Amino acid sequence: MSRKLVFLRHGKVALPYESHNHMPFNILRALGDQTMDPPSDITYLESRKDYLQTLFSKFNFSKIFRSPSRRCSTLAQYLNTIVSKELPKAEELEDLREIFFDLNILFPSQNASLEEISPRLIEEILTGGPGTEPLEEIIQRFNHIIDQMPPSEDVLILTHGFFMRLIASTYENLNNSSPTITAWEEAPRFKYLEGFILEQDKPIKYILS
Repeated sequence: MSRKLVFLRHGKVALPYESHNHMPFNILRALGDQTMDPPSDITYLESRKDYLQTLFSKFNFSKIFRSPSRRCSTLAQYLNTIVSKELPKAEELEDLREIFFDLNILFPSQNASLEEISPRLIEEILTGGPGTEPLEEIIQRFNHIIDQMPPSEDVLILTHGFFMRLIASTYENLNNSSPTITAWEEAPRFKYLEGFILEQDKPIKYILS
């Protein structure tokens, strides 16, 4: 049986903002340096119940791994309440945490929108600039995650948008080489509960709503 690794972004953050695009600088900063850890919004998850049930009907997950964040832990708990098949208990993996970044270093003026932050963050990670988690450590985290996956069957992995976008850009490059700024910018900006599937010897397959 071939192995399918299904990466899924967490649900909407339980904060009074429609998405990260609408969050003020101080909230984005606290999420980036991981001093703020809100759960996923249950009302939002309920609004996407049909979408999630349809998606989960296509897989038979033998394992579920999640980021330590509350955004992912509350999503894992919610999935158990709506999916007809009994799901395995989600296992926490520290390596699935979001990419760390310090917006006070990247933007000393302490004022920037997500539209401005995203390309700057990409550039600083890929060029080894200050204020971000080093690219080598992020790739090492991902490789460690893959090493812990079972050799076959379907596996669900609940994690974060920037981290997923980096992985996607890596797979879009020939021979899985290190990601480039162009590849990262061309990778999807995953919305809540979107993701992709990695399957051996097959191109990356996106789950977009």
